[in-house]
Amino acid sequence: MRCPRCGTLWRLGALRCGMCGAEPDFSALGVGPPMPARPAPAPPSRPQTSRWAASAVTFGPAGRIVATLLVLVVGVWLLWASFFGFVGALLWLGVITPWALRDIWRPVRRSGPSP
Repeated sequence: MRCPRCGTLWRLGALRCGMCGAEPDFSALGVGPPMPARPAPAPPSRPQTSRWAASAVTFGPAGRIVATLLVLVVGVWLLWASFFGFVGALLWLGVITPWALRDIWRPVRRSGPSP
């Protein structure tokens, strides 16, 4: 296609002539102006999570607090009682307790509409 004003060859995809700046006459070609680029899609929103919401294994804040207290009470009982001895208490308080508390207080996806 040539420029209607100066006659130079039109660059493919250009909106104006590179020499004189004239705009093309799209009506003579039977086509419309080029469509603008589509905007990029919005990034997906992060799911809303909460440590205080109820999940499949906890009953909200009350269930999490009760489960935490039970884990800690068992550790204290193991230190007090000599049934398992000192090694059992250290194993419970050093390995089982952190593992259990991590799982108990893990953030869960909130259900329902986002605030």
